[in-house]
Amino acid sequence: MSIPEIKARLESEFNSEFNVLSESDTTLICTCRDWGEWQLPDDVDEDEEDYDNNELTEASNSKLELIINELNKEFPKYGIDYSFSEKNYIDLTAIEV
Repeated sequence: MSIPEIKARLESEFNSEFNVLSESDTTLICTCRDWGEWQLPDDVDEDEEDYDNNELTEASNSKLELIINELNKEFPKYGIDYSFSEKNYIDLTAIEV
């Protein structure tokens, strides 16, 4: 199993504005934007015009965790993880362990 295989799987799962930021033999760093459904956090006023830190809905977050867990089982040599950043981006990493 290798980084190109992981990249192909991530790209097929997260095809929404998928971008590779860095790729080597042991590491893959990429992002996707606007995958799933997003919502304002409960503590944010809906009238706030320029709020850039939306959250995935519970259903989308559950789907994301399922995808990442499956990938970690399929590619045990790699730690595959995600985080969130502004403007509905999901940052995805795969690092050989």
